[in-house]
Amino acid sequence: MPERRFHTATVVASTRAVEQWWREADGPHGPLLRWFTPAELTALASRRNPVSAVAARLAGKAAVRKVLARAGLETRLLPSLVDIQLSRDGDGRPVADVPAAVALWLCRSELGLDVSLSHDERQVLASAVVAP
Repeated sequence: MPERRFHTATVVASTRAVEQWWREADGPHGPLLRWFTPAELTALASRRNPVSAVAARLAGKAAVRKVLARAGLETRLLPSLVDIQLSRDGDGRPVADVPAAVALWLCRSELGLDVSLSHDERQVLASAVVAP
């Protein structure tokens, strides 16, 4: 059996670009629809600080995509950012929902996917881990 390794990806970013997109679009519209579904943006708009929540989720989606590539997912199966949805479980922890083909690959590879998000008014940090 080949040696299994942990794969990680971390994205650190500023909320500045998301703040500008949010302001220009007058809410959850415009450029953000390239990376989020309307339902995701509507849910995030109700957050206390929607700009930092959106920025953290965008960083989280990027981290998930990066870690899947690092773990060996075929390029043709790599999901776009809009196809990766981050939600929260009952305890408030972030959970990544990925397309069925990616979930099947993770299952067949006996791998799990974890995501962590942190944000404040100006900075966001997202980490994703793929491990046995």
